Amino acid sequence: MNKFLLSLSLLITTSIFAKKVKFAVDMTGQTISAFGVHVAGNFQVAAGYAMDWDYAGTILSQEGSTDVYSIVVDIP
Repeated sequence: MNKFLLSLSLLITTSIFAKKVKFAVDMTGQTISAFGVHVAGNFQVAAGYAMDWDYAGTILSQEGSTDVYSIVVDIP
């Protein structure tokens, strides 16, 4: 029971301190790969992805009809 309460309190505490971080890049004048636009870094595991520095793991989405690509991740 104590382990459950400890795990629950850690989950709640982590959620309270999590921050939404937006990664955005303006790709105007750049050639966009058929594989899309991605971001990689040592934040990925903290944000819930399988591993850090996984270049294929975090794909950015195009914002409307602009040349801006972005993603929002929760990082504790």
